[in-house]
Amino acid sequence: MATIISTTAINGIDVLEIDVNPKISGGTAADKRSLAVSQDACTWNKTGDADAAWALVSGPGNEVIGDIYTDDFHRGSLGGNYTLTTTDATASIVSNVLQFNKSSAGSFESNYLVYNPFTSMLNNWYASVTYKVKALNSNSNGIAVGVKGVDGTLYRDIFGYFNTKTTSTNYKKEGIFQYDSGTSNNKKYSSGTRTVAVNDIVTLNVSMVNLILTVEVINNTNPWASFVDTYTFGLASPNLIQTPFQFCIWNNGGDYDISYFKVGSLDSKGVMYVFSGDSTAQGVGASSYSNSQQNLFSQTLVEPHKLTNHALGSAISDNIVASSSSLDLIDPKYHVILIGSNDIVRNIGGDGLQNAKDNLTTIIGNDVSAGRIPIICTPLARNSNSMASFASWVVSTWGSTYTVIDLFSFTKDGATTNLKPAWTNDGTHLNDTGQIALNGEITSNLPEL
Repeated sequence: MATIISTTAINGIDVLEIDVNPKISGGTAADKRSLAVSQDACTWNKTGDADAAWALVSGPGNEVIGDIYTDDFHRGSLGGNYTLTTTDATASIVSNVLQFNKSSAGSFESNYLVYNPFTSMLNNWYASVTYKVKALNSNSNGIAVGVKGVDGTLYRDIFGYFNTKTTSTNYKKEGIFQYDSGTSNNKKYSSGTRTVAVNDIVTLNVSMVNLILTVEVINNTNPWASFVDTYTFGLASPNLIQTPFQFCIWNNGGDYDISYFKVGSLDSKGVMYVFSGDSTAQGVGASSYSNSQQNLFSQTLVEPHKLTNHALGSAISDNIVASSSSLDLIDPKYHVILIGSNDIVRNIGGDGLQNAKDNLTTIIGNDVSAGRIPIICTPLARNSNSMASFASWVVSTWGSTYTVIDLFSFTKDGATTNLKPAWTNDGTHLNDTGQIALNGEITSNLPEL
């Protein structure tokens, strides 16, 4: 017989602590174990000592999306799925490999190959490229793989990089990079060296999981020369991608035969809720992620992995429209939408108010067509009569058909259009007190909690 004592969370997975009877032979206290709440047909792992928790590894509740696209280049031409932007690089398929060559060194931001069909706002993603090092010389500055923001006025490119530049055969640097509107912002360099030689086959794996970017280089020809490096981005870091992105391969100099390219998502399938929006939906303003509305909300769920946050700082409604394909992959039951603020403040399209209205209508239509249930939040108060007008329009237009949460009215200070002073430190984003209040208002209006 098992008696539930309490629930807690381990690595983002809700678990039950139970008393198990009869007691273990020779023991005087109940044997306590932590078992993950799950459904049938799940895989379990137990790590550590006798008091360690069992954790749900896979099952119906947290099955990841996995590969979105793979390419072994076994065809005659590259085709229209890729676009090459370059100053002096070439990309073509020869003998079933993609020859990605660049005659001079440098200019990452000007020489890249984008995979076009998929635009995403996925939180947890991976990209991998396998290639042969064809030459080692002063121009062999290496290959990178990762994601490229698609908003031309505010893009963030994040990628892992393996630099093979050398005039001998035993020097390399690996790095984690981010470009902000074309300006290099190198976030991390490893100082180590590894052997690399001409004709070595290298696999470069890059992944982003919970704001941690991991770069793994596997030298398939010389395995001891492999390595792993990581960099942690903070919540709403100015160095984190802030727009929808496409997967991309960069060439910083040199000739490479690429034999395999793979991209995918580590987000869960079939989540209950996906949040889309800008920095206010992302949780910016909280002193830490643990104090953000998103984390507070996740704690109210029986299974926290049922929540995915696609909100990004500085995002506009156009970005949400552009990334609908990633929502289709995740297949949530509910889509919580919080947009409009940046459209209006930045006057997107020459009429930010109308732009927000038009795109919200499109987003709701996409949701309905895909079988998602839209839940619409008005923007937070932001000292703007146009924001008030948009909030009023949302309530009157959609309130009788869908759940509408009027956050503008909830967060404004009396008769003004300003945020309540006690809830904000900058007049735009909610501080820890405001995050708690916001979470209470949202959760009280959401179904199935």
